[in-house]
Amino acid sequence: MRLNDFRRVYSQQRVRSVSAILPTFFGYYDENDKYQGLMPAAVVFRETGPFLIEYAVAAATPDGAVSGAVHVWQVAHEDMTRVFTEVELEVTADLTLSTKRPAPLFFLRHHAFNPMAFMRFAYTGQDGKPVEGELTYKRTVVVNGVPLGEHPFACLYRASNALDQGLPCSDITGNAGFVLLDWDVKFGDPVIRPGCYAFCTGADDEPDGAYARDVALVPREPVSVLPASSQINYSAVQMVWGDNSSDATVMEQERRRWALDPFAVVASIGEVESTAPPHVIAADGRVECEVSGGADWVPIRVSALDPGLPLHVRQFDAEGFHDLGPGALGEPWYNAWPTDDEEGKCGFTFLVKMPADGAPVKLAVWQ
Repeated sequence: MRLNDFRRVYSQQRVRSVSAILPTFFGYYDENDKYQGLMPAAVVFRETGPFLIEYAVAAATPDGAVSGAVHVWQVAHEDMTRVFTEVELEVTADLTLSTKRPAPLFFLRHHAFNPMAFMRFAYTGQDGKPVEGELTYKRTVVVNGVPLGEHPFACLYRASNALDQGLPCSDITGNAGFVLLDWDVKFGDPVIRPGCYAFCTGADDEPDGAYARDVALVPREPVSVLPASSQINYSAVQMVWGDNSSDATVMEQERRRWALDPFAVVASIGEVESTAPPHVIAADGRVECEVSGGADWVPIRVSALDPGLPLHVRQFDAEGFHDLGPGALGEPWYNAWPTDDEEGKCGFTFLVKMPADGAPVKLAVWQ
């Protein structure tokens, strides 16, 4: 199971989409050296619309030994593409891993291939500082299980894309990376700590001439067996950003925005249902709350409101306050969605632009 994030590439002749980022969420090579990756099953859409896409995917490995769900949500950000995921898996049978692979077990992994021949990678080192490394055109495991710092990032960047190396395609679609937000992985009694894995190949290593690159989370210490009842729970934000001139500085900024200073929601009127994405249940038709963390546009969900009444939202920040509303062309500014409330109440989703300096915003919602 993987997500394809498509960014449009424009030219004078056509508009087409190309894939730049292929995150997968769990996989292993079994004792017969056969790859067992998550396969999607039922998909439940929690919300669709121009302001928030949110869904849950049931998933299991082909052998049926690992199963669970992946929760995904995404907002149309202006500065880069971000996809938020939460993974909850359980091992239901004892598993023996392949002895033929240097890294037989992967958690979150970003796989890139032609045309994205990234030449550099980076990650958060154990001391919390960024560590950068080089990728080549030879089949090489560059790092395998190297210790990571708290809430680390990892990324691929600097893709020459035929500009220097004469590769068969020259689309530049952005750099791939992720930030680990939460991590709770246990194989029996021991807690598994995440390590970084980076791998690359050259054209001579693949029959189709593909230049493959991987950056992934793997166990820090070697693992040979996954006992039944093992738990795999983590959440992350994946992103595509920048161009061929970008470096890993952006990823360190993303780590601060989403992991070191994560979402926080405090309600003075209403009840906080969740923080990612923020959701507050109204009390007597009103919500007053403070939202901090994150960056760019943040989706805010409010519920237990009346579908027959207009929505009013006032945003307070360091510059004063302003009321949210339709754009200059009168385009919609919120999305309504049904709830299971027996009284016929509904929910609304709208976007709030977070201040560039990271300051919190206060919101007042009423009808």
